[in-house]
Amino acid sequence: MKKLTYDSKKVEKNCYYNHFGIIFAEEKTQKYMTKENFVNRNLERNNYLTDFAKKEALKNYDLNINFFNSLNNNEFNDALKEVLNTYAFIDVKDLNAIKGKKGIYILVLDEYKQIYIGQTIRDLRERIIRHFKIEIPFQRVPFIKKDTLPIDAFKPLDTTRIFVMFINDQKTMDEFESNLIKKCPNKFLLNKTIGGKANSYFDVAIRLSTGRIQKDI
Repeated sequence: MKKLTYDSKKVEKNCYYNHFGIIFAEEKTQKYMTKENFVNRNLERNNYLTDFAKKEALKNYDLNINFFNSLNNNEFNDALKEVLNTYAFIDVKDLNAIKGKKGIYILVLDEYKQIYIGQTIRDLRERIIRHFKIEIPFQRVPFIKKDTLPIDAFKPLDTTRIFVMFINDQKTMDEFESNLIKKCPNKFLLNKTIGGKANSYFDVAIRLSTGRIQKDI
């Protein structure tokens, strides 16, 4: 697979594009996480940030890209296959087909050799679309060396495959999500916590402290 470069993904000048059955307006949602659109748009909205904060965020961005490039594609696909074989997942081609369904979802970012495992007790379609549309504030981009970029820093077309499993029970959902996160090697995982539903600020702190929040980048 071709190594990631900051100018390798050229965004076409179309007004709209279709991704997993969802129509996006390009002027509102960038297609890919390139360094140019990742930095420029955020700096336009966050011009109050110090030069040090900007420098550290960009340094960590570069560390992440270099780390992704160092990963082995065959190892990644083997790890993904093992995760998917844990339970009965559905390969989603059109998000409209899962509207109103509850359960666990896996977003696959093949070019980065990363996956993200999430859950929702509401609507899988809407939860996944939210990942595509959200524009993460620059101040939430990690300023600390060795921290992983969050899933919401990526853009719609960075997600190349989607898998879901329908579950209605929150307890079962928490258990299955946690099992899947533990099964995936940390180097291929974008999740920052151990999974499951947090019930308090203390619970969030425990999940972060015991989760797999750092990679060797």
